Amino acid sequence: MFLNSFNFLLTFPCVFVLYWILASKGNITVRNVYLLAISLCFYVMFNPFFLVVLGYVTAITYAGGLFLGNMSRRRTPGWLSLFIVLALFPLLTFKYYNFFVSNLEALVPIKFPRYSYFVPMGISFFTFQAVGYVVDVYKNAVPAEHSLLQYSLFVCYFPQIVSGPISKASELLPQLQGTRAFSYLRTRSGLRLFLWGAFLKTVLADRLCMIVDIAFNDQQFMHISSLNCLLASIAYSLQIYCDFAGYTYMAIGASKLLGFDLPDNFRQPYFADSITDFWRRWHISLSRWLRDYIYIPLGGNRCSMLRSHWNILVTFLASGLWHGANWTFVVWGGYYGIAQILEKQFGWHKAKSHGFWRKIARMAIVFSLVNLAWIFFRMDTLVNAFRFIGRIVLCRGRFDFNLTGGKENTTVLVLALTILLFKDLKNEYHLQCLHWLDRPFVRWTAYLVLTMMILTLGKLDSSLFIYANF
Repeated sequence: MFLNSFNFLLTFPCVFVLYWILASKGNITVRNVYLLAISLCFYVMFNPFFLVVLGYVTAITYAGGLFLGNMSRRRTPGWLSLFIVLALFPLLTFKYYNFFVSNLEALVPIKFPRYSYFVPMGISFFTFQAVGYVVDVYKNAVPAEHSLLQYSLFVCYFPQIVSGPISKASELLPQLQGTRAFSYLRTRSGLRLFLWGAFLKTVLADRLCMIVDIAFNDQQFMHISSLNCLLASIAYSLQIYCDFAGYTYMAIGASKLLGFDLPDNFRQPYFADSITDFWRRWHISLSRWLRDYIYIPLGGNRCSMLRSHWNILVTFLASGLWHGANWTFVVWGGYYGIAQILEKQFGWHKAKSHGFWRKIARMAIVFSLVNLAWIFFRMDTLVNAFRFIGRIVLCRGRFDFNLTGGKENTTVLVLALTILLFKDLKNEYHLQCLHWLDRPFVRWTAYLVLTMMILTLGKLDSSLFIYANF
């Protein structure tokens, strides 16, 4: 069940009330049984078979943690590798099998069987979270969790199972093991985050989608102007940010309402002044996972310059493949790997932006590079991605205002994007001139305005979150 669905909005208040009634009794086991049951009920609504895959990954990594935890000093990398491969097996099979055999058939004259099936919802997220736990147990970063109930809840926790953020065992497991006391301040913070996430998703992301789909779907870009294509690419950059950040804020907010803290996933990514800085701000939990479990084990930057650059490239290629089984994602990941290598080689990522206009210029350059990368991310084939870019560069055709979704859609987007800009400026720079936004009257007025905008201007159709596909 998605967090923006009517079913969730209708059932969560009941879940919230009953949860705190149980939590007030002080029985952690009963509380966690209830949370796990709710999490599994929400997840099984996507497809009952998905529960089998989720159960398999949970069982394998739970057993792996116990086994490695009991080995004490006799741990060997071979056992760790075995449990990682077993845990990754469903992900590799469901997500990458057809991609692998299609490329293999291009190299050898053999036909392999193909399978048509749905990829389990959120499989990349809960698999990476579970694998991270096994590695942390192996490294003695966390003790093995002996309670199957608490570990299952760690993997299956419903606010984050579909699209993250990816938690480390050291962050979430201790919270699940302890008592929770109701807090008005935490509840208010959770509601505020959930409201902001719903605004980003329903008012911004789903309206930007109207501009994006016209240009990107079914090669329609070949029949519209270069300026419309450029606008659509920028709209997608904004859409994927609002869509994914919207889900993240809703997940963190829902979790806060239950008394648990999830890690932040975004920090104004389009204010970055280098590609390296962008990846410190975008999908932070995945960047951290790739750093801790791929980049550093490969040697990180504590090796020769050439090896360090190779480690960066491999890490970002893995990031690309994590997002999807398509060469467009491989190129997208390689693009960012090469960009970071160049930045580190020439020291651009350390260069300070002295002066307002220099800072703006660097941010504009980085946004342009990121916007270019999103074209590969959005397109279904590399050929179409290059054709789309070529369409922009050739500067052909006359701009068609009707392709923006009409006057109403444009007006709503301008208003909503202005609100987003002010919010991100305030979070990024803590400007004195915006401190009036913290006054109680202004804040509560903003909450009311956002709620009214969601109800009257939002696309309330329970549309799929983009990152739920990964």
